[in-house]
Amino acid sequence: MRALLIFTNPFPLSVATLAQIGRDLTAQGWTVDALNGFANLAENGPMYSSRDRLYERVSQKYSRFIRPAINGQDLSKEMNRYQVDIPRLPASMADLRKARFLGSMVGLAALSSAASYTKIASRDDTADYGKPLLDSWVVAHKAAAAADRLRHRYERVYLFNGRHAETRPFCDILEHDSEVIRYEAGAAENSYIHANGPFFDPYVFGRNIIEHEADFEAGRSYFDGNRARTKNSTAFTFIGDQTIGLLPENLSRDGLVTMFTSSEDEIFAVRDDPSFGEFPSQFDVALEVARQCHSLRRPMALRLHPHLAIKSDHWRRGWDFDQLQKFDVHIIEPTQPVDSYSLLDASEAVITCGSTIGIEAAYSGKPSLMIGQYQATVLGACPSAMSAKDIADFLADPKPLPDYEQKALWWASYFTVSGTKIPGLRDSTDPGRANLSGRSLDPARQILRYLRAAKFW
Repeated sequence: MRALLIFTNPFPLSVATLAQIGRDLTAQGWTVDALNGFANLAENGPMYSSRDRLYERVSQKYSRFIRPAINGQDLSKEMNRYQVDIPRLPASMADLRKARFLGSMVGLAALSSAASYTKIASRDDTADYGKPLLDSWVVAHKAAAAADRLRHRYERVYLFNGRHAETRPFCDILEHDSEVIRYEAGAAENSYIHANGPFFDPYVFGRNIIEHEADFEAGRSYFDGNRARTKNSTAFTFIGDQTIGLLPENLSRDGLVTMFTSSEDEIFAVRDDPSFGEFPSQFDVALEVARQCHSLRRPMALRLHPHLAIKSDHWRRGWDFDQLQKFDVHIIEPTQPVDSYSLLDASEAVITCGSTIGIEAAYSGKPSLMIGQYQATVLGACPSAMSAKDIADFLADPKPLPDYEQKALWWASYFTVSGTKIPGLRDSTDPGRANLSGRSLDPARQILRYLRAAKFW
């Protein structure tokens, strides 16, 4: 049995994970090869600066940690010989999404990297992404060319994430005859999770949640920590500066329906189809909800995701707020200090496009509808709507699903305790401190940290 480790992400946890997988497979009798996909692939994408590349050359993570963990071939030099003619980048987003090369959806791979870097969700013109998309386009084609030469050679392939320009082509091409296993950081400290399929597919993700050993008390702590805005909570990142208890003036609470939006650039980064059921965008969802609430004489609030405040203003192009206000929608801007949890509590029903606050609403007993399919809908914590009729059915009689609390706790448990611990790994989220069995995983950044502490830098 032969396996391939593809090294593309130099973050300490990723390095330690891949090295551990290599050691485990070798101990099980596998022949394990490795490929340095950071050099000449990932490093040329938009996610890494020239300083990052310098740090990686100094730290030599692939040579120090990955190569010693294998007992087979290092394919890196073989990959570096591959040449590929890069076609012109499509001008339209529709053409980019359809672009294929050697069996890989290279357009979607490039878009994932570009959207992650720029925080832009463009539906029209690839020029909106500028150089980051062009660089990702080149990386995706080179990755596809490398993957094409690895067909029919491995029973298993391991790589990080599997969505970006440097990794998706390997998944698309090699999964026809290999088991391709993606890994990511686990919720537990110094741990990783893995998936046999696209990580952010709601059914793949949902299966992982169902199969993990749930800790309901940890799940309660997750929700309680968010409500309390503790500094290590998910909520603190987004709403730590909101005024607790603050609601918009003149907002009626009588039958209030609140829609909380998500950041569409993040959806572009992890999903092939950026639509929400039959709705092309979140604006289209909001407009349909507004029409129906107006017809039912229900007040509606639209809470734009607070994270949008630190992203490109490009997202505003997809919203016609004047049209929404014709239906008396109370629009809450990302920067407004209105308390999202007080808004949730004041609502009779909540609608999201997969936002975490949707499952928090379900946990608190609020009827919480999600437009599209997500982990929470697969688990049965929240109902799913794919059409205007589904929304109408929900608004006619909003109510939570059976066993909503247990299912929400199952979800929260996964995001608190899941993950396989890596022996000997310490401080994996801090590159300047991370070490594996006493060896610094990132000596370049560790030295820099010492110099700064001593005020030499």
